[in-house]
Amino acid sequence: MKKTRQYFLTTVFLFALIILSIYFIVGNQGGYSYRVPEQTNDGWVTASLTDVGMDAAPLINLMNELSRRNVNHVHSILVIKDNKFVFEEYFSGVDLDLTNNQLNFIHKDFDLNTLHCQCSASKSITSILLGITIDQGLVQGVQQKMFSFFPEHSDLNDT
Repeated sequence: MKKTRQYFLTTVFLFALIILSIYFIVGNQGGYSYRVPEQTNDGWVTASLTDVGMDAAPLINLMNELSRRNVNHVHSILVIKDNKFVFEEYFSGVDLDLTNNQLNFIHKDFDLNTLHCQCSASKSITSILLGITIDQGLVQGVQQKMFSFFPEHSDLNDT
């Protein structure tokens, strides 16, 4: 009877040791865990992915893949669905520094408050928005002067 009990306790101990080993090995491989974005005073309402009918699995897989890469050119991922802010993650990476009119590359740990060099990204967004407003008939075309939309600033027009 004593040997049976000792055998049982040894088996339970080994089983627990195996389970704990698997937990610590898998748990330390950087498994991503989704978090609802923090609510701030920026005007966006936050919600979970499930609140807006999204499956978290594809984003979790993406985050795990990005964490495995040595070089990452993605600085942030933000997702808005149904006017709700449902996903927000930031990464470390290289950014341009234009201090003293010199072009330098610097490493940054990006987060909600990190200023980011936009370069030509604003031109792309502006052209998309202009195309939408032309399509909706809000702007006559690309030849329409910008100051026609801002008559209160007509004194700045030097053309």
